[in-house]
Amino acid sequence: MDEWIIPGRIIGVIGDNVDALYFTQTALRMGYQVYVYNEDEMNMAGSISDEHWIGSLTDRGQLKQFAQHVNCLVYTSKNIGNEMIGMMMNETYIPQGDEILSLAQDKALQKITFDSLNINVAPYSTVLSKEDVKEAAESTGYPALISNNFSKDYDYARTIISNEEEIEQLSDEMLEMTCIQESFIGAQTELNITVAVDVQGQVHPVALCETEYDKNRLKSTMNPPEIEDQLALEAYRITYQIAESFDYIGILSLDFLISESGILYVKEISPFTTLAGINTFDAQNLTQYELFVRTVTNWSVPEIKHHEASLSFPFYSGQFEKVVELLINYPEGKVYYYNETKNSHPFGHVTFTSEDQYEIQEVREKLYF
Repeated sequence: MDEWIIPGRIIGVIGDNVDALYFTQTALRMGYQVYVYNEDEMNMAGSISDEHWIGSLTDRGQLKQFAQHVNCLVYTSKNIGNEMIGMMMNETYIPQGDEILSLAQDKALQKITFDSLNINVAPYSTVLSKEDVKEAAESTGYPALISNNFSKDYDYARTIISNEEEIEQLSDEMLEMTCIQESFIGAQTELNITVAVDVQGQVHPVALCETEYDKNRLKSTMNPPEIEDQLALEAYRITYQIAESFDYIGILSLDFLISESGILYVKEISPFTTLAGINTFDAQNLTQYELFVRTVTNWSVPEIKHHEASLSFPFYSGQFEKVVELLINYPEGKVYYYNETKNSHPFGHVTFTSEDQYEIQEVREKLYF
């Protein structure tokens, strides 16, 4: 769509996470009406929206009606099936499309696609039984990582097996659905790159962050990362290659692993804003959410300016007392509280900024929940 969707028109949002909340807040501030669709009547994004539609993410009839009521529609998570997005694309403008969403939801399809683009992925096989796991180990070796092939937000189901004896300990419940078995890559560093792709196909670099995880849950995000320049350039090259290979408009986020031998692998792709980009609130002139609104509405994107080094810590249920203690000892930290009700979602985050990236690195070494 070449026409600017001007303020005053209606943007539909499908999602119940913090990204839906911040996208809604941003779009409202920029003058749009926002309708939110999700399954949670207590959802924060829905509570501040102009209209909150509550319904199943598999209800074709209601989703079709929702799409017919908005001028533009975005999704902020991979919990909605790409087939539903494809159906709604017949009813309204969905700039993100459904191609990259299908890759985010289906790990096997993602790996096949990246293989075809000559992008590094770990050796892998699809498995449905313990016998499959034993056979796959001949190519993936040990240790091997086993996870659900079809994933949703905050889906942390994964198991690492170190030898054949541990295969017998795998639960039948886990193998009831198709799983992906891949070589376990010991990560020296993990990265996230977020870019904004506009209607003309131009790719705007938003953030390059070093990320750390605890049991697949984001622990911190730091900008700039402690990596060699050539690895950063290669990560950007891959991100641009993927962005330009699909008919996609919006925010695109890629997670990478740098192995102990210095090889760069793509870990995950997300066709929307992610928690890794939360430091954009304080480290640059435009947040990832304003860039999301601008790209999907064909609002021009100005130069993105990075102000300073930053470090952000998400916090979760049961950690708020530690956050209070942290802010007493380090009052320069900025706290963002989401008023979230789901224990699997982050409850907020704390950000520290500095003009000195080495000071930020020192803060990270001292401050962990």
